[in-house]
Amino acid sequence: GYPMALITNGFEQVQQDKVRRAGLSDYFQYVITSEKAGFTKPNAGIFEYALQKAGVKNTESVMIGDDPYNDIYGAVKAGMDTVYFNPAGEKHELHPTYEIRTLAELKDIF
Repeated sequence: GYPMALITNGFEQVQQDKVRRAGLSDYFQYVITSEKAGFTKPNAGIFEYALQKAGVKNTESVMIGDDPYNDIYGAVKAGMDTVYFNPAGEKHELHPTYEIRTLAELKDIF
């Protein structure tokens, strides 16, 4: 029930093809690539670009990611809440808003 954007480092056509082949196109209203945004994760610019494309504020959004540096650190720099998907329980020094080990835990957050 939430509008979703996928933010990825990579080339536009390659990433669009991957999303389509994975059957995820219907789930994401926006696929934001570093090529299109002009920034790579963890640069806050790619997250700000995604927010602008979606027409939302950073305080209205949350980044869910599995890479503590590229996803979580980058989104924090952009002022977003974060959910770190950490199924292995790996140690890190970041402070995500939430940390989960299974995707089912998202239901408890949202």
